[in-house]
Amino acid sequence: MPLERCPHCGASVSDCQRLEQIIEEIPPVRPRVVKIITYEGTCRRCGAVRHPCRLNTYCPEHRHPPVAGGSGKMETFRCRWGKVLLYVEGEPTPKRQARPPVGSEQYYTVFKEIELTPGRQYTIDPDTLH
Repeated sequence: MPLERCPHCGASVSDCQRLEQIIEEIPPVRPRVVKIITYEGTCRRCGAVRHPCRLNTYCPEHRHPPVAGGSGKMETFRCRWGKVLLYVEGEPTPKRQARPPVGSEQYYTVFKEIELTPGRQYTIDPDTLH
């Protein structure tokens, strides 16, 4: 409905133009925060840094974007023992071995599964969802 009078003083209004506004409500985000306390150390023989993961740990999907002119963080995952399932961008694996945590499915969008076994490693390029 066009505005004919000023709601403040009651005078007539000139130069009325139709304005269109679009309001898109973004659903509230329920962040998944994971705090893991582990210990890392350097091997006295070979100098490799050891950083263990806990059993059945889910890390929220994220990326390492470019910052301050840099290209972002390249990340290498290594499996020393057990099995590590890593999910990255790419063609989804049809029969995945794991599923996102119940109630958080909508926050996980990459489903190409990389299985690491002892001695294997996988490097993720900067700015790649994983």
